[in-house]
Amino acid sequence: ASTRQRPAAEGAFEEGLSLAREIECPYGEARLLHAHGRMLAEVGDTEPARERLEAARVIFRRLGARKDIEQAELMLSALG
Repeated sequence: ASTRQRPAAEGAFEEGLSLAREIECPYGEARLLHAHGRMLAEVGDTEPARERLEAARVIFRRLGARKDIEQAELMLSALG
């Protein structure tokens, strides 16, 4: 997201996360965390990106979502 679009993107992620938690949709929550982490990594915010990706990975592991676990781990390893 561009600098101008970033606040809107952050708001959309937070709104989506809130809704996913409210309706108890852990897979949706994890996918949003992963996407948010990926966006943060792309703009160079590595620590918040790592936090979102780690949170996503925990949920993916709990759900047994192997492919998603692998993708989160690839992103985490790319962050160093």
